[in-house]
Amino acid sequence: MTDGFSIDVPGRGVQAIGGEAPCYVIAEIGTNWHNGDGRDDSLARRLIDLAAEAGCDAVKFQTYRPEKVYVPNPGMSDYLSAAGIQRSIMEVIAERVMPLNMIPGLAAHAAGRGVALVTLVALSFIDMIGLWPETMTTVSMVVTAVIFCAVIGIPLGIL
Repeated sequence: MTDGFSIDVPGRGVQAIGGEAPCYVIAEIGTNWHNGDGRDDSLARRLIDLAAEAGCDAVKFQTYRPEKVYVPNPGMSDYLSAAGIQRSIMEVIAERVMPLNMIPGLAAHAAGRGVALVTLVALSFIDMIGLWPETMTTVSMVVTAVIFCAVIGIPLGIL
């Protein structure tokens, strides 16, 4: 195979990605795993089962922390307010946060169904070790530098 790579998927073995390999399908479960009080992972397990039955290669959950991705006191959301939800967007999103201690059990369940579990655990790890502000500063600097270079470079390249 050219221009691809392989990964070891628990319960499935080594799987080729890219190049001549078949399309790798990831089911985005996101925050739809939430059922009841936020400690119940039965809906998450059911969604993994459905993704496996549909032939997906992996499932993806969101593992962000709203206080790290939203501004403080963001207020109410227009689209949620229009739907009759009169609460702060932070409250609504906070209800959907997946506890990190659920991930190992869900990963084992996914492996048992032959699908990989994908999440942004790396970003959670950056947060857990206290480097979130530095990471966001670095990302901001890179984005600013790219924009700055494009603004200067494109006109110079055309002239």
